[in-house]
Amino acid sequence: MKIVFLDVQSQRYGRINKDVMSGFGAGYGMGRSLVPRLVSQAKRRSVLLPELSFGYLASIFQDKGAHVTVTADPDAEADIMFIHSSLVGSDQEREVASRVKRRGGTRVGFIGPLVTATPERFIESGHFVIRGEPEKACLEAPQQWSPGGIIESGPLDDLDKLPFPDWTLFDFARFRYSPNLTVRPIVPVLSSRGCNFACTYCPYKWYYGKWRARSTENVLDELKHIVERFRVRGFVFRDPLFTFDRQRTLDLAQGMIGLNLNLRWACETRLETLDEELLEVLHRAGLRAINVGVESSSPQTLKSAARTHMPFERQYELIRCCDRLHIRVAAFYVLGLPGDTRESILETVEYAKRLDTQVAEFYVATPFPGSPLYEQVKDRLLTDDLTRYDAFTPVFEHEHLPCEEIARLREMAFTRYYFRPRYLFNYFRRSMWR
Repeated sequence: MKIVFLDVQSQRYGRINKDVMSGFGAGYGMGRSLVPRLVSQAKRRSVLLPELSFGYLASIFQDKGAHVTVTADPDAEADIMFIHSSLVGSDQEREVASRVKRRGGTRVGFIGPLVTATPERFIESGHFVIRGEPEKACLEAPQQWSPGGIIESGPLDDLDKLPFPDWTLFDFARFRYSPNLTVRPIVPVLSSRGCNFACTYCPYKWYYGKWRARSTENVLDELKHIVERFRVRGFVFRDPLFTFDRQRTLDLAQGMIGLNLNLRWACETRLETLDEELLEVLHRAGLRAINVGVESSSPQTLKSAARTHMPFERQYELIRCCDRLHIRVAAFYVLGLPGDTRESILETVEYAKRLDTQVAEFYVATPFPGSPLYEQVKDRLLTDDLTRYDAFTPVFEHEHLPCEEIARLREMAFTRYYFRPRYLFNYFRRSMWR
């Protein structure tokens, strides 16, 4: 059996990083003015990660004896072809699938959060869609498989059942995660899935469910494997909440220190799950970059989004601790959440400048299909064109701000943050860290 995992390119954005934005994908169109355009171009050049589900599924089917290919060529011969759905590339993905379907001889299907939330948008373009985590359905599939219709696939409770991805099927030498990680080659690694928080704007918990973790032994085995097999020098933990279980995180870090693999790595988590002692151990284990969601400086806005508020002083202390340890920090902010006003957004931008992290990304509140925010504003949506749900374009009627104002504030945020002598000085200082 021939299995093809198709990486559909976007005519508008080029390559879409489909493993980010909770799996809905990002094309990085941050704005039209100079600074947002420069940040967008830098982001497209500096971040290139594969769909991690493709890595797992490829190994699953190899274990079943299939011939597996990962390609951007829609004319590749296959018995089964998989396409990972995305918001900004959904029209083109459906068009490619329809063309493959008309050609005949290949069963083409879709995976991902978007197709899980809106299977009716995709089913006619192909032969099947998998709703939920696709690895479970494919692990349980027979050796000779002819999938069709809507396939329900629940969460995989035992993540240790996942095989290690075979990155030789990918052009993994091109993977990059700069400026936060300066080493290459790198690969993504998953140590946990799911989330136990309930932020309304984030679809991650809706799609992946409760937090589940691989055993520390299984993760450490994979780290040894990627060094021996692929000669990597770094990796990115793709967990949305890497430090949720503090003791497990410490055990994993101590295990990495004991292996002495000399790897540099990045992760994503929440600031309230960090402390100085933990950061010091993680740095000794190779942590050099961390992504955190700050979202807003307004306690009222955060409360309306079911997000816990953390005092500025504590956030500032943790980020300065990262600076002392030479850990680069990328902070994410969401503008235009329900309850936001012009004043609260301007205060958030000033707040970001005071935190002064290596990277600040200012997103527009986007009602991802399936998320609580989508249900909250679905009667105020301004378009059903999913390609506009790029996290930089206002797509619902806000109770306090017109869309044009939110867009202006977003562009202003990038300019005010990055066009500062202090930021430029600190950026070049941090760029020397290894």
